[in-house]
Amino acid sequence: MKFKNKVVLITWASKWIWRATALYFWKEWASVVVNYLNSEENAFKVVDAIKKMWSNSIAIKWDVSDENQVINMVNESIKIFWKIDILINNAWIIISEPILSKTLNQWNSVINTNLLGTFLCSKHVVTKMLDNNNWWVILNVSSINWTKYFSPDEINYDISKAWIIALTKNFAKAFSPKIR
Repeated sequence: MKFKNKVVLITWASKWIWRATALYFWKEWASVVVNYLNSEENAFKVVDAIKKMWSNSIAIKWDVSDENQVINMVNESIKIFWKIDILINNAWIIISEPILSKTLNQWNSVINTNLLGTFLCSKHVVTKMLDNNNWWVILNVSSINWTKYFSPDEINYDISKAWIIALTKNFAKAFSPKIR
């Protein structure tokens, strides 16, 4: 029960390992906010699994690259759970296209979801975290692609993941030791 009475917000928690992460926090008695964009059915499966086991959970659809939607998501989470203790920024997309064929729209879609989304969620959750007297954690998910497995067809993905490391270090410097 390491996370009893903690509230965890996980972006794009309806799929893959992040579904398992949401269920892990449930096993540790945390309340879980499951974000999704396109996988509503999967999101509600995660929420239903958590609720069956006596823990609180909600699913919220929002686009992490849209600041107004992020603000609404954070406010809705606070309205229901009164706080957010842990933020896991996991939302990402990848568009594989040869460098010289990649369109500006494809470039921006990846950067806006992967990097801008991480920034917006962190920014708006931090403002709420600093309002309560507790410990907080922000976990930003990057990738080894930015250091080892460069893929020219996925250049904007690789760059977005490298920039997430810089973003994370800057947030850590700005808000340490209150926020890890």
